[in-house]
Amino acid sequence: MMSQIRADEDQWVLDVVGKGRDASTADEVLLPPPAMDALQRYRRARGLHPYPAPHETEIPLVAASDGSPISDNYLNRILKDFLARIAPLAAAENPTWSSYLNQATAHWMRHTLATHSAEAGVPIQTTADQLRHASIETTRRIYTHADVKKRRDDLGKLVRYNQD
Repeated sequence: MMSQIRADEDQWVLDVVGKGRDASTADEVLLPPPAMDALQRYRRARGLHPYPAPHETEIPLVAASDGSPISDNYLNRILKDFLARIAPLAAAENPTWSSYLNQATAHWMRHTLATHSAEAGVPIQTTADQLRHASIETTRRIYTHADVKKRRDDLGKLVRYNQD
């Protein structure tokens, strides 16, 4: 529900319960400014005040045009349908993209965020916390490939430096 989003000093936070955790304790997922900008546009389109409020306990975070809640499974189906529709256009640009788009799921966005975080140099502990991984080793195991690419690029600088 929208009431799960709250301001905490100068940062917005989504309180998330679940994923094998104690239901009495919510995890804090930080919402960076681009996410809040998108949420504000979405709320305005729904006729809501731009900022969520604690009293919005009955307003779903993601809703159909009639205001009824949308399940995560339904949202994933909508995304898959969208990706299937654009796959032929993507294939015209690059033939391999179509097969990737046809396999994609909403969960891939989570992996994309984590991979981009690793590539941007975000500390692995921060990424693990944002993803709500119980163990940093889970994050390290899944997203090490981004670290390997960065190390390869960084060591390439050393090789080029020594060749000059």
